[in-house]
Amino acid sequence: HTVKLLFLKCGKIDRKILEEILVDQCRLALHEGLGAASEEFLVATGLPERWIRDLSRRRASCRVRAALKLGYIHDARAVDALVSASTDGNVQVQMAVSVSLGRLKDPRGLPGLIRLAQRASPAIPGLTLAAALAACARGGPRRLVSLLRAPESRTRIIGAWALSETADRTVLQELLTTSRDPE
Repeated sequence: HTVKLLFLKCGKIDRKILEEILVDQCRLALHEGLGAASEEFLVATGLPERWIRDLSRRRASCRVRAALKLGYIHDARAVDALVSASTDGNVQVQMAVSVSLGRLKDPRGLPGLIRLAQRASPAIPGLTLAAALAACARGGPRRLVSLLRAPESRTRIIGAWALSETADRTVLQELLTTSRDPE
């Protein structure tokens, strides 16, 4: 509570500068303790709540920035907000959501990533989606098998890439079957 009050007493420009410094510290995480401390401070300032609200703003650039910043907050609210934002019609927002969910490596992000993979715009690199899916699916890759049965070949390829990165033997048969797909 004290940290939030201190942050709010700063001037607008000081808050913006402090916000960027804290996000950079989380991004760089030069030292594990420093990254965790920066994330803790960010949460205490109330900034993640603002970023969650920003995901609903009209300007796509605001939504993109908010999605990218939420990717540094290991918090259920951030994951849930990013999953909701996966339905955004803007490709740049979709890309930011996919990168951020992959960075968080939280299995709760899988529904949003699967949704993005199923209707993936060619503007979002398949390997980006596959890496994010794999990062969130570690320990439970069976949820990705549905992508192998998608009607679009690009979605099946993304699913196969993601599953191949999970190194889980339980999905080996599905991967072998998909590898015989002529498309």
